Amino acid sequence: MQTFILPIGILMGVFHLNMNFQLGRSPDLLANAFLCIGAVLCYALSGWITGVTLTLCFNFIAQKTGGIDAKFVTVAEDASASPAKVPVG
Repeated sequence: MQTFILPIGILMGVFHLNMNFQLGRSPDLLANAFLCIGAVLCYALSGWITGVTLTLCFNFIAQKTGGIDAKFVTVAEDASASPAKVPVG
């Protein structure tokens, strides 16, 4: 019998720290549809966990190194200007 693996954890490139849930495949169409939905949810959860982890690591490193120099940050102008005042062209 074939198995269907659902990974949950931190997945990025060659590095992965995850738990694999191995489920048996079924010839039933409805069961495979639920496995497909489960796979989408597991990969979405893994992406969320990976994003949060990378954000926390970036913020920790930025805090320890003194932050990001302000000359690399740009601020958009006020977007509340009326459309009539926006130059065209």
